[in-house]
Amino acid sequence: MSDPELPDRTPRLAVYAGVFDPPTMAHLEIIDSALRIFDELIVVVSFNPKKAGALFSPEERVRMIDASIAAEMRHRVRVTAYSGLTAPYAESLGACEADTSSGHRSEYSAIQDRAAALGISHFIASGDSGAYTCGQDQPPAGSFPSTLPSVTAVGGTTVFESAQGIYYKESAWGGPLDESGGGGGPSQFYPVPDYQKSVSQTAGHGLRQVPDVAANADPNTGFHIVFGGQDGQAGGTSAATPLWAATIALINQDLKKKGFREVGFANPALYWMGANSATLPAKPFHDVTTGNNLAYDAGTGWDFATGWGSMDGAALDAAWILYIKGGGA
Repeated sequence: MSDPELPDRTPRLAVYAGVFDPPTMAHLEIIDSALRIFDELIVVVSFNPKKAGALFSPEERVRMIDASIAAEMRHRVRVTAYSGLTAPYAESLGACEADTSSGHRSEYSAIQDRAAALGISHFIASGDSGAYTCGQDQPPAGSFPSTLPSVTAVGGTTVFESAQGIYYKESAWGGPLDESGGGGGPSQFYPVPDYQKSVSQTAGHGLRQVPDVAANADPNTGFHIVFGGQDGQAGGTSAATPLWAATIALINQDLKKKGFREVGFANPALYWMGANSATLPAKPFHDVTTGNNLAYDAGTGWDFATGWGSMDGAALDAAWILYIKGGGA
């Protein structure tokens, strides 16, 4: 949220990461300076859970920074702790594609194109604002960099368990009260790639469509975590995305063990599987057909709310072997 006196535009967001053990006046001066430039600031307390000798726990550092921020500024600052690399964390936040500069898009696109050429799988969170990454007062839009044709964009679902506590079904994640949901929508810049042309939709206007796939992201049905010795629950497409990446890492292990090449850029295979799902021994995706992401309804097959849907890990692995055996690129 931005201050009332700020112009009516998409808020400018910055990420400031550091160890902050302990927070110092210099840190607080940087936060103050950042708030003079940006509308919103995320302060990330970085830590290594395997490293001993910290003066303060991550939770204590978060509380100290929170307490040091002036009351009138707190609505513009979010302080969180994170144990991974800062770049993937910042990337998972996404950005309104229309507000990214052409230079930034070109630079990032070149990096991702090179990664795809090298056979690297890269999964990107599609955002947690539903189809309204650019704001509720703006048309539906995709989140950059998930709109890049050379990455796999991951949307969000809400998961329902059976009475026995096992997987039952999923719905597209969309929370109208807090304006949250899995990101999805057409790019404003990138043409629909070849692998996606078979599911090109009218609402896509001939442009790249997001997401490609989805997974559990609703914080209300999210992942059980233990942080600082305390049980908790986490969600967001930045939680769904590493689930996909980890699943592909396991599939890579199995492929390598069986003498096949690794997954590489995943999208051509994913869209082949989606198109041929009915002929495969087991369906690699849970096709999500209910719910919406605040703008787009989930439906049979590919959709703007959940892409092809979430994965069935074993079936996905088996389908990948068939794809490679059949000469898939």
